[in-house]
Amino acid sequence: MSQGLEIQDLCNTAGDSRIQNVVQNFQKLFGQPCDVLARAPGRVNVIGEHVDYSGGSVLPIAVGQDCIVALRMDSSLYSMQLRSTRPQEFTPLECSIDPQQPINTSQHTWGNYVLAAYKGVHEHMASAGSGKPSVMGLQVLVDGNVPEGAGLSSSSALVVASMLSLLTAYGALASMTKSDVAKLASRSERHVGTEGGGMDQAVSLMAHPGCALHVRFDQPQMQVEPVQLPPNVCFAVCHSLVEAQKAQGAVTKFNMRVAECRLAAKVLQHLLQGQGVKVHASVSVLGHVVPMLGAAFGDSYAAMHEGVRGLLHAHAYSADEVAALCGGVPLEDLLLAAQSPNLVKAVQLTASAAKAGEWQSAPCLQLQQRALHFFSECQRVFDFKSACQQAGTKLEDLGALLTASHRSCADLYECSCPELEEVVEAAIAAGAKGARLTGAGWGGCIVCLVHAEEAAAFRDRLWHSHYASRIDRVELLDKCVFCVDPGGGASVFTSQA
Repeated sequence: MSQGLEIQDLCNTAGDSRIQNVVQNFQKLFGQPCDVLARAPGRVNVIGEHVDYSGGSVLPIAVGQDCIVALRMDSSLYSMQLRSTRPQEFTPLECSIDPQQPINTSQHTWGNYVLAAYKGVHEHMASAGSGKPSVMGLQVLVDGNVPEGAGLSSSSALVVASMLSLLTAYGALASMTKSDVAKLASRSERHVGTEGGGMDQAVSLMAHPGCALHVRFDQPQMQVEPVQLPPNVCFAVCHSLVEAQKAQGAVTKFNMRVAECRLAAKVLQHLLQGQGVKVHASVSVLGHVVPMLGAAFGDSYAAMHEGVRGLLHAHAYSADEVAALCGGVPLEDLLLAAQSPNLVKAVQLTASAAKAGEWQSAPCLQLQQRALHFFSECQRVFDFKSACQQAGTKLEDLGALLTASHRSCADLYECSCPELEEVVEAAIAAGAKGARLTGAGWGGCIVCLVHAEEAAAFRDRLWHSHYASRIDRVELLDKCVFCVDPGGGASVFTSQA
């Protein structure tokens, strides 16, 4: 079981200029000192893309860039005052303090992520039997340096930092483990409209300095294990120069992939049952089908991968075909619409675009391709982890796994874009041992595996071969290409620790 998060004394941060800057800005903006301050890092997912929400395994690292949230409760206020240290980019907001308020997902604002954490904390405290927290005004200041729209989890870092501040202010953090907070943050972030998994929140809270974090969602309880990386590894992050807006594109892209994976799990369950394979438990995600596939084809992911290829056809399924294969159960029930209405909406919108007025019969669900990506990507995660634990591991072998992951994301999961393809190709030509998109895709960044001693030369070659023709001046290269060191997880500070 993971440990709880230690609440530290804000007075001991005098040597941290960034935290002190936030503290001083808070005092200047609101005329009072903050009660709580929390920081949560962004992340780079080394390998294991789009599998956490399907019950797979991932291997991310936390990065030095983070989000800081300072907060103060005020019983004389009847609103939530949200401010950023970058007001020109993030407009000041004033929100209701009603925890039942819906979040307007059609209007994407940075405040939605703070509200998601706020709603989640109130829901948790009510369901935990600890009583509803007092509804009072809040003053919140946010400072972040995780690049937005880069696929480095700036949004989840904001949710986690906001949640830690709120839980601490309400006196609820001490009774929770880091795993508890990670799961709550993951559920809460779905209030903004994306049906994501728990990787971003887990690594933001539980990362170990110098290590990747192997997070397993294929067990009844999430399991985490730090993985020591080879000493000569450098991870270089390179921007495609296209922003990855997961929340804005959630309905048509991200949520559609989640829906396809869940429907693939249901179809596989019924097909295997038809062959006499015993169902071990309730099936809702692809990870739940692993025991059934193991019984039918063998315990390795490679064997399951080939079994899936034979069970699911390669052309697109319609909602009607899926329902027929699942005993006539309608799509809404298969996707647990009461719990995940965003998934049904994603299928309806995508299918309607393909066949106006008859969305149920439109073939738009790529079940085989999404499932094949899941099983092959899970195997690559375990192969990467195993290679890291062996002496004398060749970086070329690790890099090949990254590149194979990218090809699967591009070809089977269809979450790449031309700009990502171009920068992956350029990075490998510039000397990267391997490269892949990181994050949801459709823009944002790639992560490259580079020998540490070659990092500077790699960056120089990439400037001349790729970025020089795409950005105005070399000074901007620092924002486009940078190396990241695996950092530690979140922290919380109060003036009364």
